[in-house]
Amino acid sequence: VQIISLDPMTANKACGKQSKISYGTLSHAGVLVSPGNVDKPVLIAEGPETALSVAEAMPGHAVYAALGSSNFAHMPLNNEVKSVIFAADNDGLNAASVKQLERAAHTLSLQGIDVSQVMPEELKQDFNDVLKEKGVSEIQTLFKLPQVLQKAIDKDQLKQNMMDAVKQIIK
Repeated sequence: VQIISLDPMTANKACGKQSKISYGTLSHAGVLVSPGNVDKPVLIAEGPETALSVAEAMPGHAVYAALGSSNFAHMPLNNEVKSVIFAADNDGLNAASVKQLERAAHTLSLQGIDVSQVMPEELKQDFNDVLKEKGVSEIQTLFKLPQVLQKAIDKDQLKQNMMDAVKQIIK
C-alpha cells in the first residue's frame, strides 16, 4: 500500500518526508493502471501520479506504475509484449533513476523487447506536471517521438554468436 499525502489547502502533493509512505514490500511491485491493446507499446511510469496522467493521455496503451525506479525492469509483462516506453520523470542526467532506467532497458532488451523513453522537457517535471500545466495534447505530442534506449536482442542470434565465439576460442 502506498499513501500519498495531499496539501489540504491546494490539493497538490504535500511536501516533506512523510508526503509518500509505503507499507509492505515494493520490490518487484507494479500496478496496472490501465489495460491496453497488445499491439501497442506498454507504457511504464515511475509513480502512480505519473501513470494516471499518462493513461489519461494515451488511451489504448497498457500503463503501469512501477512504484519506484528500482522496479522499472520488474513489471509483470506478458510474453506478447514487444515494445515498452518508459514515461520517465525528468530528474536530470545524473539522477539515480536514469541509471535504473538504463539497467531496466538492458534487462528488457534481453527479453526481446524494444525499449524507448519519453520525458518532460523541463527539469524536475513528471507527466503529472505536464498534464496540469499544458494538458493532454502536450503529453501526446511528447509520445510521438520516443527516444530509443535499447533494441530487442534476438535470443537465438545471441546464442549463436556466443557459440561462434566459443568455437573461435577453442581453435
